[in-house]
Amino acid sequence: MVSSQECNQNDKAVRLVEYLLRLASLRTKLIREIDEYEKVLWYSSIPHERGCFTQAWGRDEEHEPDEWLEIQNRREPELPAEPTQCKDWVNLTTLRNKTEWPELFSEIMRQVPNPNWREGSDQPEVIPHTELLEDHPEVQQAWDRYVESKWLPWTEDHNSWEKVHKVYSALFAIHQEQLRLGEEYELVLGLGLLTWQTPTGQRVRRHLIVADAILEFEARLGKFTVRPHTEGAKLRPEFDMLDIEEQPARAEETAKASLDAAEDDPWEKGCIEGVL
Repeated sequence: MVSSQECNQNDKAVRLVEYLLRLASLRTKLIREIDEYEKVLWYSSIPHERGCFTQAWGRDEEHEPDEWLEIQNRREPELPAEPTQCKDWVNLTTLRNKTEWPELFSEIMRQVPNPNWREGSDQPEVIPHTELLEDHPEVQQAWDRYVESKWLPWTEDHNSWEKVHKVYSALFAIHQEQLRLGEEYELVLGLGLLTWQTPTGQRVRRHLIVADAILEFEARLGKFTVRPHTEGAKLRPEFDMLDIEEQPARAEETAKASLDAAEDDPWEKGCIEGVL
C-alpha cells in the first residue's frame, strides 16, 4: 500500500526532474534540423572505392567491429603528358575538364622568319603565320591516340580519387574542429532520420538514435578512422528536438529497453530497425 504522502513526494520528484530537464534545454541550443549542426557527413556519401569502408555496408572480415568508418586518402593521379607534336595545339583550359572531350585548337599562330627581312632594313625579322589543324593530320591522329589510351583512363582514375578525397576533406575539417575545441566538441553517429512537421507547426529533421564516437587520424598513412568513444558508444534515443507533449508515451523508456539488446552496437540492424 502506498500512502498519499509517498505519492506527493513522488510527484514532486517527477516535477523536479522535468523542471531540471527544461532548465538544461534552455541553456543549450535546441537543434531541430540536422543542417544546423557544425559539420555533417552522411554515410551514404562514402564511395565504394579502394581505401574506403563503413559498417553500414555490412560486416567485413578485414575490419574490426569497432571500425565504424575508414577513409584512406591517396595521391592525386597526375594528368598524363600530351604528345610532343601536339603541345602547341593543346587547349590547357579544357584538358582538365573531365565532362567534355578535349579538343585541339583549330588554328594557331606561329612566329616564322620574314623572307623580306635584310640586315639593316626596317622589316621585322619574324612575322606571324597562321597554321590550320586540318593541314596537320598527323597532329590530330597523335591527339586521338593520346585521348583514347591515356586521357580517358586518367579521367576514370581521377573521378575515383575525387570521390574519396571529398570525404577525406570533410573528415579533415571535423578533425581540425575537434583539435580546436577539445572536450567542447561532440562527435556522434546518428541513426534514423525523423522528418516531421509537428502538430504545433515545428519542422523536425533529425536523428532518433545516437552513439558517441571518436575520430582518429594517422597522418603518416593519410587515414581517418571513426570508432566508438573510449568511454563507450552509449547507444541511446534522442527526443529533445520534440516538445514533451509531442513525444509518444514512454517512448524513451521503450527505446532504451530495446536498444539494450544491441549491446552498444549501432550496426545491430535487427535491434535498431525494431526501435525505429
